[in-house]
Amino acid sequence: MAGVTELKVYFLSSVNNIPSLLVWGFVVVSIIGLGVLVWRNGWREGFRASAVQLLVEWVILILYTAVLLREPHSERQWHLLPLWSYFHNPENSYFIEAAAVNALNVIMFVPVGLLLGIGFKDLTWKSMLMVGAVISVSIELLQFVFKKGLCESDDLIHNLLGCLLGFAIYKLTLRLIRYV
Repeated sequence: MAGVTELKVYFLSSVNNIPSLLVWGFVVVSIIGLGVLVWRNGWREGFRASAVQLLVEWVILILYTAVLLREPHSERQWHLLPLWSYFHNPENSYFIEAAAVNALNVIMFVPVGLLLGIGFKDLTWKSMLMVGAVISVSIELLQFVFKKGLCESDDLIHNLLGCLLGFAIYKLTLRLIRYV
């Protein structure tokens, strides 16, 4: 139960720092864009184009919260050892916080995999993972260059897990629709 509380606190602190003007701007652009794309391209192609638009907006929101919103550190920080957060356990509360951050990294990238699947109908698993990796590596490199946050391999791993989960949800839903 403590892990859920940590995740909730971490998530809410991230969300509460996003200016409401930015959120409302994304909402307005999304609604208008969805309407225009569906009107111009028809329902099916408009829906795909809207998914691409939402994907771009979602990635911008991730960049904003992961890079632009954070205060810079005095020096660059990185951890390139894969899964280090699971083995680095100086105290129990840190492990719970690390698990919450890892879970949030997975959750944050589920829409990326889902929207990639919806937006690009012929996308393969490998292509989806490549796009997810490019997005995630870009975020980590920006964090490193601008000294914001921690550049780590764990984020890349968990982001790719989120992409896989989102893409799997898309593929399973597509398969269920075909059989119904």
